Amino acid sequence: MTSLSTLLVNRAALQNRGVEQIKNGNVWSFSYEDAFNSGRCQFCWIAPATGTAVVEIWGAQGSGSMECCCAGGGIPGNSGAYSKKTVCVTGGTSYVCGWVGCSPYGSPICYAGQSGCSIACFFNTSNNVILCASGGYGGYNMCTTSTASWCCYSNYGYCSTLLATYCGIICNFGASATTTPCAVTAGGGDVNISGGISCVNILECCNYFPHCYEYTLAIAPGIFSSTSPTCVRFVRQPNIYNATQFASTGRCELQHALAAITHAGIPISDNCWNLGSQDCGCYEWSGCQYGVHGVPGLPGFPCANVRSMGMRGGHGHVKITLY
Repeated sequence: MTSLSTLLVNRAALQNRGVEQIKNGNVWSFSYEDAFNSGRCQFCWIAPATGTAVVEIWGAQGSGSMECCCAGGGIPGNSGAYSKKTVCVTGGTSYVCGWVGCSPYGSPICYAGQSGCSIACFFNTSNNVILCASGGYGGYNMCTTSTASWCCYSNYGYCSTLLATYCGIICNFGASATTTPCAVTAGGGDVNISGGISCVNILECCNYFPHCYEYTLAIAPGIFSSTSPTCVRFVRQPNIYNATQFASTGRCELQHALAAITHAGIPISDNCWNLGSQDCGCYEWSGCQYGVHGVPGLPGFPCANVRSMGMRGGHGHVKITLY
């Protein structure tokens, strides 16, 4: 028979399952924070002391793309790849240098392209390698005024599943996004995980826009899961008072979804319900909004006969922990 003490220990383990534990070690973080340019952030870390360094890198996330006047909600961006390496370093003589990739601004119209990769090169360590995490493919916005959005994306070559007449699931694979971002290592990383594929479920089965959209966003590996991308799902609905506009870009819904799967929570902005704010405004000024690293961008949303910038994906990132 199991003892009472064993039962209590097992119960405590169940209660603490999934709880994030604070770890020892000093942490350095490198990211790209330029709102409008599409360059990269170069960094060079010199080990301040002898010990063990854990280096994690993320490629930049795929951006949402611009739409203009005649588009319905498009396809969200894909997540970038993730790579991790543990090496022994010597204070003052060991280096880790490289750059973090940038997620492009949501133009040109329809498709922003693939985001930049992140690179980490090791010098004078126990294993001098080169880590490379590729960036995610951007989403796509297609112009349509009378043809069902699902039909347009499916005919263009994107992976599609028809659920009912004029509606179904479109995933960001095929057509412009032909491969998944891979984590490539010259010397062999301890962990190398490809990025994930995001999808949109067009829920309202009508032969015109706007529709009600359900997004499944692939969050990059290494953010909420150490073994694979994490998917968050949320719905972006049209403005019920004005069928020619959306009340939200979906950014606010995304923030709520992210807050639901993290213990710390994500700051929430209520400005998403004000079409004049940066979170939801049309034209280029809304394109300077981008997510945190690991989070792809959402597509542009239909405004009243004007263009709309998609949300940029999170830029690349490098994290070094020294023990």
